[in-house]
Amino acid sequence: MKKTFDFSIGSEVWVMHDNHIVCGTVCKAWCTKFISVLDYETIEESECYTVCDADKKRIDSFSKQSLFLKKEDLINYLRINS
Repeated sequence: MKKTFDFSIGSEVWVMHDNHIVCGTVCKAWCTKFISVLDYETIEESECYTVCDADKKRIDSFSKQSLFLKKEDLINYLRINS
């Protein structure tokens, strides 16, 4: 089975890191499937990405929900969820 990721390697994304809005590049993507700890029957899937800065230094790993293609989208998300 082939997995299609929402963000590809090299995609420019915006994230929150150390209470700052940061622009980075996706340098690694992975997916994990596991059994839910809530009911021990449901199969859950988690899509994660490693984001690097312009010098190819690792910033951090983030879930798919934490990545934004536009800075404005991240700011709007923060306004709604604060």
